[in-house]
Amino acid sequence: MIMSTYYFMNEFRDHSIDWDVMTLPKGTKPATILLGGGLSINAASSHRNIAEKLVDFMTGEEAQKLLKQYGCTIPVLRSVAEDDSLLNPDIHPQHYNRYLEVLPHAYPLHILNMNQSEILTLLDELNLLWAGMETPADTCTRIEQLFNSRLGLKGAGTGMEK
Repeated sequence: MIMSTYYFMNEFRDHSIDWDVMTLPKGTKPATILLGGGLSINAASSHRNIAEKLVDFMTGEEAQKLLKQYGCTIPVLRSVAEDDSLLNPDIHPQHYNRYLEVLPHAYPLHILNMNQSEILTLLDELNLLWAGMETPADTCTRIEQLFNSRLGLKGAGTGMEK
């Protein structure tokens, strides 16, 4: 078992393994991080009109259908994302639509109020938990101590912070 994103599931396509999607186990409340992609145009671009046309095309129905038909990602257009006629069993797992169950419980990463360096540290520190080598409680205590020590708090993670 691995924890992955829909973007990464495209890597499974050329492997001879049977795989599927399942929801992650939940603790006291169901939650998942909302991961998305985006397109932007440099404000100083000398090709702004062409760039706008490309963004319009990529976010339009035709391109979104192509993305779903040829990749295991979730299109931005809801009508395309929920169109099961576009599913291809050679690309999409049986339970591709499992994301619909967790979407109501998805939160954007910015609600953690962390900078990029802190987010990368958090992801690195979660590896022991994901590998089943540490309990969630131990992982939380260790991460709390790490972040508190970086903040210079006394008794970091012991309940004796200033």
